[in-house]
Amino acid sequence: MSELRLFLDRSIGTKKIARVLRELGLDVETIQDRYGRAASTVPDERWIHDASRDGRILVGADQRIRYNRLERRTICLSSARCFTFPRGDLSAVEMIDRLTRYLPEIERICTETEGPFVYHLTAGAVVAMRLDCADCLP
Repeated sequence: MSELRLFLDRSIGTKKIARVLRELGLDVETIQDRYGRAASTVPDERWIHDASRDGRILVGADQRIRYNRLERRTICLSSARCFTFPRGDLSAVEMIDRLTRYLPEIERICTETEGPFVYHLTAGAVVAMRLDCADCLP
């Protein structure tokens, strides 16, 4: 069983994906689990900070998260570890397939590399993305 502690962002339709990952024995928290009915209004910067502070690995489908200034700043300052799908139109089945196929690689990366980082879960590989934190750090 994996030691990964995942946090699923609202962008990936979390119920089905969370259920399958939990059935595999993973520790999974969704944005709905954490914030309840307020989940749809919680700013991205808040859940990025909160989940990262709790040692969660962030999983979502917002491939532009590293470009939004506030989100990028929060990723950098929170030392967030992010894995995103490079397309937001993937089905839950496709996302589950990629997550389960890449779990060993995700675990290796998280064991060997400290955050902040962003990786894309593409059809063929887990790809490190450039994350510029130069203007974010105090």
